[in-house]
Amino acid sequence: MGFGKAADDKHDPLVGKVLGGCLLEKRIGRGGMGTVYLASREIDRQPVAIKILAPFLAADADVVTRFAREVRAASRVRNPNVIRVLGSSEQEGVHFSVMEYIDGENLADLLKREGRLSLGHAAFIAREVARGLAALHAEGIIHRDVKPSNILIGRYGSVKITDFGIARDIYELQRLTAPGDLLGTFGFAAPEQMERSEGDARADLYSLGATLHCMLSGERPPASPKTSFPPLGDSVPQALRDLISKLLALDPATRPADAKTVAAALFPHCIIPLRRSFKKKCLRLTLKVAGGILVFWAGAFATSSHGQDFHADPWTLVFPVPGAILPSATFFGVGVLMAFFALIRGREKVGLGLRSILGLSFLAGSLVVAYMAGAATGTVTLQQAALAVVSCSPEVLFAESLALAALGLFVVMRKPGTFFSRAMGATIVLAALATAATASSAGSATQAVEDLRSAMSHGAWAWTSFILAAAGMILAYRHDSRLWQLLLAPVAVFVSLGLLYWSSLGKGSPPLQDALTAPGGEIALAILLAFAARVVLDLRPGSSGRGFNGGANIESPTTTTPTPST
Repeated sequence: MGFGKAADDKHDPLVGKVLGGCLLEKRIGRGGMGTVYLASREIDRQPVAIKILAPFLAADADVVTRFAREVRAASRVRNPNVIRVLGSSEQEGVHFSVMEYIDGENLADLLKREGRLSLGHAAFIAREVARGLAALHAEGIIHRDVKPSNILIGRYGSVKITDFGIARDIYELQRLTAPGDLLGTFGFAAPEQMERSEGDARADLYSLGATLHCMLSGERPPASPKTSFPPLGDSVPQALRDLISKLLALDPATRPADAKTVAAALFPHCIIPLRRSFKKKCLRLTLKVAGGILVFWAGAFATSSHGQDFHADPWTLVFPVPGAILPSATFFGVGVLMAFFALIRGREKVGLGLRSILGLSFLAGSLVVAYMAGAATGTVTLQQAALAVVSCSPEVLFAESLALAALGLFVVMRKPGTFFSRAMGATIVLAALATAATASSAGSATQAVEDLRSAMSHGAWAWTSFILAAAGMILAYRHDSRLWQLLLAPVAVFVSLGLLYWSSLGKGSPPLQDALTAPGGEIALAILLAFAARVVLDLRPGSSGRGFNGGANIESPTTTTPTPST
């Protein structure tokens, strides 16, 4: 079933319940045999999707048997274009299956929003579906209901087929739907399905052709297979038109031989969305950096407008002289607009809630601090700024340790369930601690080791800093996107850096207060606030560990189908 927008679940009695060790968080979709919920596994807080069999169907022993057979059939498939079914269970009369959770939307919702897709994007989705169908057919499974709402599009462009509620397992020679049931959906079902309630793998190819035509035309296929499909635009090449015509042939014998052949024929027309997504990410990052630089220059311009003898104190707002207000305001305004546009672009969940207001406030604070850093820096050139960053002075090193810690936390909290992100984030935070220790010893790594040993042997503050850093990382590892967790984890790590600098302070290094008030400290704080804005807006309850969590096992009290091992 498609994980599209579901109805209001405030009064759903199952939300908040625990099934098979998974806490149901919200309803995210409905299918032909039941309802789908987003859940988090209590053992590791990873998101999964739970499909619950409708009560009126669960009362029928034959339906429950077919439901278990569906899970058994689907769990045999290991393919990146087919949703991973992890197992099925029964608890207190509730029959359910557990699947990987896809953070994204179904193709039906995408078409509803976009109208129709570009040629390259539509061909890519169709090719991925064809590859998934090839995997299903290789296992002897006929899907029988390929349509946009049963095709999931991941946040980063991945395509997966879901909902085997009316599939047929050829190996067991039994339907997963009762005899005589209508197989398929009007407009997407093959003629043999509609007329005789039967069909082989070529019926899925017809449904794929109807789905591809829908993506290219933006119109739903006619209910009757005998009615002509709407014409395609002139931009569709003739080779692709011929392929769609073969897929939509009324006679199954004239359709392509198999799904692999269809996938190969679609390949020349594909544009991989991941590349487009990467370009968009680079563009957003460029806009954010450019916005911050413009705001920084606005502050520097405000200081320089007072003359060369004027020097601004750190953490103060400097206003330009009357004659320089317009250019300074232009720099600041354009920078703010670019930064806010880059942050909000592509996000649907930016509203007037506490999380959105806090995230936007962090971004506003980041820009104000960047302005103050520019004002304190004055008329410094880009070359001088670059040399200052690589100078390894204590002030710069401590600012860099804060920025490194922010980066490490961001890596961990984006995907806390993956080993790579945990290891990479921990490595970056350890580098931040080492940088802070070096900064406290006048930039000397050798002296930093001696100062740290002395601090650890003569007091508890250095140990306290390590404990705080560890606590912050544990909280980052195990967070479930609650707002207090997103705020408390970085606070613990940043305080640990300050304690480490202060407790192991050696000769030649400025006090902690001076290190924080240097322009480098202001720039580091601006970066921290920008990261905070991104984290608060991106990581919401139920979205931790973004991406696909296929391959994870579940624990359930009463197992009907053995859970596939990883």
